[in-house]
Parts: sequence; C-alpha cells; structure tokens
Amino acid sequence: MDSPVRESDENRYAESTASTGTFLDLFLNLLSWRFAGLVLLTLLIALASGIALVMLIPMLQVAGLSVPVGAGERVAETVFTGMKTLGVEPNLLSVLALNLLIVAVTASLSRLQAVSSARFNQSVVRSLRLDLYRNLSRSDWLYFAGQRSSRFSHMLLGELERVGGAVSALVSLLVSAGRTLVYTAIAVTLSPILTGLTLALGGGLSLVLLRRTSMARAIGQGVSEAYEALYSTTAEHLAAMKLTKSHALEPRQTLEYAEVSRRVEAAHVDTARNQADVTLWLQVGSIAALSAIVYAALGILALPVTTVLLLLYLFSRLLPLLAGVQRNYQSFISLLPAYGRLRSALEQSERARETVSEQMDPFVLRRGIELEGVTFEYPNGDGAAVLELDLYLPAGQTTAIVGPSGSGKSTVADLVIGLISPGAGVVEIDGEPLTPQRHRAWRSRVGYVSQDHFLFHESIRTNLSIARPEAKEQELWDALESAAADFVGELPDGLDTVVGDRGLRLSGGERQRLVLARALLRDPSLLVLDEATSSLDTENEERIKEAIDRLAGRMTILVIAHRLASIRSAHAIHVLEGGRLIESGTWTTLLEREHSRFRTLAAAQGLELNPISPTAFDRPAESLPR
Repeated sequence: MDSPVRESDENRYAESTASTGTFLDLFLNLLSWRFAGLVLLTLLIALASGIALVMLIPMLQVAGLSVPVGAGERVAETVFTGMKTLGVEPNLLSVLALNLLIVAVTASLSRLQAVSSARFNQSVVRSLRLDLYRNLSRSDWLYFAGQRSSRFSHMLLGELERVGGAVSALVSLLVSAGRTLVYTAIAVTLSPILTGLTLALGGGLSLVLLRRTSMARAIGQGVSEAYEALYSTTAEHLAAMKLTKSHALEPRQTLEYAEVSRRVEAAHVDTARNQADVTLWLQVGSIAALSAIVYAALGILALPVTTVLLLLYLFSRLLPLLAGVQRNYQSFISLLPAYGRLRSALEQSERARETVSEQMDPFVLRRGIELEGVTFEYPNGDGAAVLELDLYLPAGQTTAIVGPSGSGKSTVADLVIGLISPGAGVVEIDGEPLTPQRHRAWRSRVGYVSQDHFLFHESIRTNLSIARPEAKEQELWDALESAAADFVGELPDGLDTVVGDRGLRLSGGERQRLVLARALLRDPSLLVLDEATSSLDTENEERIKEAIDRLAGRMTILVIAHRLASIRSAHAIHVLEGGRLIESGTWTTLLEREHSRFRTLAAAQGLELNPISPTAFDRPAESLPR
C-alpha cells in the first residue's frame, strides 16, 4: 500500500519546483564551461549511438537481405559511397569492421562522459560544500551559536551527498534524452506512423506515472528530514554517553535512537516502493507498447519483415531510453529537496555574515579597553544579559570579572573579544569604537582560553601551530614554558605526540596548559581566560595560576572567574550581578568591605575573609589608569 502524502506536500512541491530552477542556475552560473562541455559530449554520444544504429542498414544490405526503400536505401548508398571514397570495398567484412570502429568510438566517448560526469558532480559538491563552510565560518557568532552543530554536519555531509546524486541523475537524464531524440529522428525516417504511436504510448505512460513523480518530491523531503533527525540524535547521544551510562539511561536512549532510525528506514522504504512502482509500470508498459507496435506493423500496416525487424530493434532501444528518462527524472526529483534545504542554509548563513573591512591596520593595544553604557540582550532571551555597563580594562594589567552564574560574565568576554556587538553603548579599543567591521582584525590580536579546552586529534606541534603556522620550534617551546607545560618535554614523542580525540590522551590540567600555550603563541594584545580553571583540580589550578601570574605586566589579561581563589593577584576585580556592575576594587579592598557582594561570594566558597597582605598588584580601583 502506498504511504499517504501529507498535507505539507503541496508546499514541498512548490519548494522543489523553485529548487529546480536554482539548481539549473547553479550549473549555468557556477560551472558553465564544464556543464557546456558535458552537454556537448552528451550530444556526441547520442550522435555516435545513432550512427551505430544506422549501420544496421548497410549490414543487412551486404548480408543479402532487402532493406527498406526510401530513407533506408539512401542510408546504405551513402555509407557505401563513403567507403569507396576512402578506398575501402564495401563487403561484409569491411562493413562489420566499420561498425566495430563506430561502436569503439561510442564506447570511448561514453567512458569519457562517465569520467567527466563524475568530475563535474564532485566539482559541484565541492563548490557547494566550500561555499557553505565559508559562510558558516564567517557568520555572526550569535547565528552560529543559535543553531545545532549537527544540522550543519548534516548539510555538509548527508545533504551534499544527496545533491551529488541529483547532479548524477540530471546528467543521466540529459544523456537519455539526447539518445532518445536521435533514435526518434531515425525512427521517423523509417516509419512516421509507428514512431508517432510509440511516442503517444510513451506520453500516456508518463501521464500515468505523473502522480508517482509528485510523490517523489514529498518522499525525498521526508528522507532529508529523517536524516537530519538521525544526525542530530547521533551527535547528541554520543556526546552524552558518559551521562547516559552514569544514570543507567541506556534502555531509554536506545529506544529513542531506535525510533529515529525507524523513521530513516521508513523514508527509504517509501522511496524504494515508489521507485519499484515506477519500474513495474515502465516494464509492463514498455512490453505493452512494443506489442502494440508489432501488431500495428504486421497486422495493420503490413510492412516488410525486414523493415519490421529493423523497427523492432530500434524501438527496443528507444522504449528503454524513454523509461530511463522517466526513471532519471524520478530520481532527480526525489533528491532535489536536498538542494532546496542546502540552498536555504546557504542563504541564511550569508545573511548572517559578519561585516568585515577588507583593509584594516593591525591593532596594538596601548591604553586600554573601555565599555561605555553597554547593553546587550540575546535573541529570545529573558531580559538584558548586561545592562548599561561601564567597565575599563587597563592595558598591561590583569582584570578579573566575577559574579554568580547568569550575571553576564561570559557576555562581557564575548563583547570584549568582538564576537558580539552591544545593542546599546560602545566598546572602545584605545578610544576607538570596536565596530563590527573591525571585529575580525581585533580578534587576530586576541588569545582566548575557555573551560572547554579543545584540542584536535593531531600532534601537540600541530595543535600549537594552528595559532601561528609560521612559528619556529623554539617559539613553540617558549610558549609551552610560559604556560607551565613543561610535561611535553618528558613525553616520548615530545611535540610530535598525538593527543587523541579532543586531547583525551592527556589529563585535564595538561590539556588546559596546552590550550594556554596555544593562545600565548599568538603573542596577543589581550589574553582572555573564560572560566579557564573551573574544571581543574587544586594542583593544576595552581599551576595555571602561577603561569598567568608570570604573564602579568607582559600583556593585558581578562580573567572571567567563578572560583575566586584563582584571582588573588588581579590588579582589579569587578563584581557583576544581573548584568550590572555592582562593585570594583582589589582583592584586599573588596574583602575589607563588610557587606560587599564579593565578601559574600568568598564566604560561600569557604575562603578566608580576612584580607591578605597587600601585594604589588593591590591598589585602589579609583587609581587605575584610564
């Protein structure tokens, strides 16, 4: 039984129809010369196939059989005249040799077309994949962070493979259509009446299959949706495997995954059922059409047997081509929704593209970073993340921002880095506004270390060099020394040690120090540490803290901290709550305030409430340079 077409199929039909035009536009605009060459090659193959078919007439002639008068006789005479002009005597052996040569040329052209088609297919897929990846990498951070990463993975992998299938189906459609036109032209010269009958029967069969073609669009859309759900569920379940096992959720997660897998299975079965129905109609319809042609040729038109045999051979080649056109069109239509979804993702990411100035002088932070009246609210957020915030980060000093969860600390870091722009107010670098056009240039001078210490499944050398590919080996070791990552020298393979997926062959503290070394290798004007030690044990946290303390005065450092013990040496500490700045000072001055919010936070973490002895960094907040 056919699966019912859902109500949204009409919308999907409209989307797919629009996609057809844009899909062809892609061929004509993006790869016009390759597409033109492929079309030319297709025409040559069709022509060569037609010539190979026409060679049956002189073969029958030299074999002593009568050939159809009129066009058939003229064909034989033309071939024989051409052979004599070339000095070749027309006989059975020479005609067979000529036919073999034509078949060899046709086969060679077909081979060239297959390779060219594969190259064209992959060129389209590669071009689209790079376009989408480039758009995503240049998109606004809020847009990117607001999407599921599995959706992008699905587009870059699964949907693009389906787009490649659509390209192959369209090329095959062109080949089948070209041969059909040539064979039809030959058939018309032999028997216009039978050719008209064949085309009429083929057209009727296409009308019968029209509903199947419409269903193919909806089914293809269903396959795309099912695979997107599968990609998303797979990524989330694998990432949450530790949580799943620690809470004994394996049965529940398995059932959920089984349901998503069932949807993929059902979508594929629907596709196979629809294609099988089309094949069934084509096979039965082709035999019925061929039977009608034989009856009309012998029973009604009373054509000579030789003519009937020639026409039967011709129509036996023509009818499968007509069926192939229908099948390739069916396949193309079922895969087309993938391109529609991909194009939608391309357009969305293009609209979300960051505004970047082509020419921008490199930043050199000399005085400081200032936030004046900055307000920022996330899309669909519950109020402002930061509100009318005034903040100053002096160059060459270490500034810490603390506060409870949801106070706006990480939002401030994103604003300072230039990942997001304030809805109101301004962020200034040395008195110059940090506009969206300057974000990327500024970020090239920023070193960022987060609590998610991500490393690639590569060597330590590669993971470090990502920050600055031209760095020399001594510079790599200097960065490691500055980050207290001396353990690398004790590893058997040193810098060439492969760290494993996400760096899991190393401990958390070792990964964090490598990430810090990578940031320092950039020689940044600003080093941002966003909860960089929150997931570390006390010993590793102290090592990171000592490494950061050694950097004090060498660069501007912004520390976003939840654990207050890690910021004792900061030149200035700012306390946020509800997106507002509620107090500022040094470790000592803040602890001296009996009812300060910082003192409350410190008490909650079990820290000594008596202020420590003043350090070289302790100074009143109001005396900070501006």
